[in-house]
Amino acid sequence: MPVQFEIDTTDRDIASEFEDAFFEYLMDAATVGYNHALELAPEDRGTLKQTSFAPERRTDGVVYGFTAPYAEAQEYGTEPYYPPLQPLLEWSQRVSGGLGLGFYVARQKIPTEGIEPKRYARGGRDRQERWLQNHDVSDYTDMFEE
Repeated sequence: MPVQFEIDTTDRDIASEFEDAFFEYLMDAATVGYNHALELAPEDRGTLKQTSFAPERRTDGVVYGFTAPYAEAQEYGTEPYYPPLQPLLEWSQRVSGGLGLGFYVARQKIPTEGIEPKRYARGGRDRQERWLQNHDVSDYTDMFEE
């Protein structure tokens, strides 16, 4: 005669509890990455940092990032192109007290060299990956061991 055991899950929804523990693990990792990305983000007026969004749980994982229209160009750099002049003139006025630097960057440097990548978001992701390598999800799921 076979032997069988019934696992009663009516008192606890173990699958949901395990999923919550796993997402807590991911959120902790993402928080480390997000905070590091904020430290690395280029800062002029702080608008890039102001468009950041902290880690949040989504259906398929945890997401954080930056929503500024120029976030991608700052992160990955660009090929040479002619950027809009006005923002660079405003930047030049803030950093140098004049407009010459803005004209140079807008009409000489970026059109011939592009924008250098800053790697602030990927730097955060790299820090997050190191955290994940040094922390085990079992630290978050120990409550399931008896």
